[in-house]
Amino acid sequence: MNNERFERLKIELSKRRYKIYEQHLYNEDYMICKGFHREDNKWDDTRSPYHIMLLIYDYPKKNLPNLPIDLRNYIGVEVRVNISRVMDERPIEMTLSWNDKTTIEEIELYAECFY
Repeated sequence: MNNERFERLKIELSKRRYKIYEQHLYNEDYMICKGFHREDNKWDDTRSPYHIMLLIYDYPKKNLPNLPIDLRNYIGVEVRVNISRVMDERPIEMTLSWNDKTTIEEIELYAECFY
């Protein structure tokens, strides 16, 4: 996705209460995440049972001369949905690609169905 589209996506995510985290769990530059169903988690009332994580790969900020020209201004987004009802439970994870026509509404719908 180009920078202009990504900035619009960030505004939409901010309106939906997603937060930016400077973590690097999967070699991404940063993550934009949100937890769901914290208020009705019947297994643990202190945590969200599932999270949507958008892993952001910001290629324009990396000075990579061997990167193809069409990717030098590309911002990659990978979607991960992690389900972990309690702290000691190993997460179940679903990975999705963010395509040109993907919307956050459909990602949230897929995540809810997966949960």
